[in-house]
Amino acid sequence: MARDDRDTERIDRTSTATQLASIVRGRILSGTLAPGTPIREVALAEDLGVSRNTVREGVRLLLGEGLLEHRPHKGIAVATVDADDIQEIYAARRLLEFDAVMTSDAEALEVGMDALHAAIEEMEEGTQTRDLNAIRDADASFHRAIVGLLGNDRLVSFESTLLGELRLGLAYLDRSDAEYQTNWMNEHRRIARAIEKGDRDGAAGLLSTHLDVGEQRLLEVVWPRQ
Repeated sequence: MARDDRDTERIDRTSTATQLASIVRGRILSGTLAPGTPIREVALAEDLGVSRNTVREGVRLLLGEGLLEHRPHKGIAVATVDADDIQEIYAARRLLEFDAVMTSDAEALEVGMDALHAAIEEMEEGTQTRDLNAIRDADASFHRAIVGLLGNDRLVSFESTLLGELRLGLAYLDRSDAEYQTNWMNEHRRIARAIEKGDRDGAAGLLSTHLDVGEQRLLEVVWPRQ
């Protein structure tokens, strides 16, 4: 019998809802579960070898993250994003990331640069191997690290939620072109370099262009789908 790739994701009955949520989250963010896909409680419980109560708790966690949504008369499904969602997400990101770039102190900057450089290294590795999911993960780490310059864990958590919701839109966006990936990585390098030099206005300008272009590319593919 052919081995199902999902067999490697099975968890035993003593596992927690957090572990189940992590597996489902991974399937959503990798595109295995596309936006709008129904989440069947019984099927998921059988798939991962857990109780339906565990599934309900895991689903509750993902509903709180915005990765799943409850549709009246239809049940739970992978969340979708529309143009309004994207614009709101980017507006919130600008508030967080611009504030971090413009107000972070020297101590936060010294600590935060390690995280920024680490994210760029991960992005470079993903670019070399053409691993789109690794590139997206590194991008998220980079922008979380920017917000981390504020020294507020709750704001970093909020940024993570925004980026998670945005990944639903990224499922529609083709970023497989090697030249695009390299240019995108270099944008992050220039932003990090300006932050490290203490060039706040320069970093904010580069970040503004980076976010504007990202938002526009997403809107161009999401709007026709609405």
